[in-house]
Amino acid sequence: HSAYQRSPSGVRRDEPPAPPPRTPLGDRWYALCQALAERGGVSAMLRQLAWQGGLVEVDEAAVPPRWRLLVESESLRSNALRDKLVAAVAVELGSPVDLQLEPGSPEDTPAKRDAWERTRRQQAAEHTIRQDPVVLELMRQFSTARIVPNSIKPV
Repeated sequence: HSAYQRSPSGVRRDEPPAPPPRTPLGDRWYALCQALAERGGVSAMLRQLAWQGGLVEVDEAAVPPRWRLLVESESLRSNALRDKLVAAVAVELGSPVDLQLEPGSPEDTPAKRDAWERTRRQQAAEHTIRQDPVVLELMRQFSTARIVPNSIKPV
């Protein structure tokens, strides 16, 4: 078995995927979302809004500061969810913000960052197993031995 199996798309499965684009505003939004999640400030649909939104502009000159968040899903751009997220963000920051939800496909979101990290960790775990000398020896000794796809979990 080759350690460099190709997927149907032609990409080697053990190559880490390209990371999603990262922006300074994306870093700021990701850190805020992580803090909100750690203290239990967001859950369910509100968490989905936070994780799928991409912060594309902050106008600090506005009072309160105006934050523009691109959100692809129309169902997440409701006024009720926005108001709940504004309240959670204000508690976390200690000051209010004017959060504007706009339609669009953000490049840098917490969801994309988390998905990339999960994929990277999964591929690293699979690569480690496929290169393990004991595993390779067992596969040589037992012709029917195989690594079951999706059975390897990162720790």
